[in-house]
Amino acid sequence: MELINAAASVVDDIKQALSAQGIDKTSLRIAMNMGWGGASFYLVLDEPGDMDQVQNIDGIKFIVQQSLIDMFEGFTIESVKRGEQTMFRILPKVEQDMGGCSTCTSC
Repeated sequence: MELINAAASVVDDIKQALSAQGIDKTSLRIAMNMGWGGASFYLVLDEPGDMDQVQNIDGIKFIVQQSLIDMFEGFTIESVKRGEQTMFRILPKVEQDMGGCSTCTSC
């Protein structure tokens, strides 16, 4: 199973973003945050642990905790450019209903 789907141009954008910040590490973890709108995903500098799966794409080591893989079956990373800024969007392969505003009836 492919853990991470990222076009070559997206990996290049990630490399440029790291370089622009003077960061020479190339290990990035896909992490999850739960908020009112449900799950959101982001990239953080890290090293793999015992409960992780790793996929190397053109010199960038993407790390994902096994529990996230079990739940979402992998991720697609996209880059979005707005002027001089590049942002990264991380989308799960399988959407999960994890609460948030979509399950709340009090509003």
